[in-house]
Amino acid sequence: MRGFDFAVLVHEILIDSRNEWTIENIADRLGVTYEVLYARLGTNMRVAFSADEIRELIRQMPDPRLLYYLLDGTPFIAVDRLQPDFQNEQNLVLKMMSAVAEVGDIAKQMGVALGDNKIDHQDRSRLLNEVVEAEHALANLRAGLDTSSVKS
Repeated sequence: MRGFDFAVLVHEILIDSRNEWTIENIADRLGVTYEVLYARLGTNMRVAFSADEIRELIRQMPDPRLLYYLLDGTPFIAVDRLQPDFQNEQNLVLKMMSAVAEVGDIAKQMGVALGDNKIDHQDRSRLLNEVVEAEHALANLRAGLDTSSVKS
């Protein structure tokens, strides 16, 4: 069914206990009832999200996994919208540290994956997720450098 994988992803994000989003509060933020949102989620999906609903969902639930899904297989990478105060040295350093940490996560996952001298489908999936996170962090650093007012 059209939109099923996206609906499953949204449902997984909403039931993830590490974030503050619930079906109830996102439905409220979107201005729909619990039942209307639930009809669009996971294996219960009866109605696909519209483009406008997806845009508003991303505004109300800015989880990068939504963008990674939508941009997968395209030549595009999601980059955080720059805030006006981004263009200072301290924020550039923070973006650089984030990029280094993400690359470190790739190295750690690669070590785990190669512990048994092979990369299986689960290892591959974890590694690809880490690469996407690193690409995002590097793209954010590049965007900051491209618009930076750092003195040379």
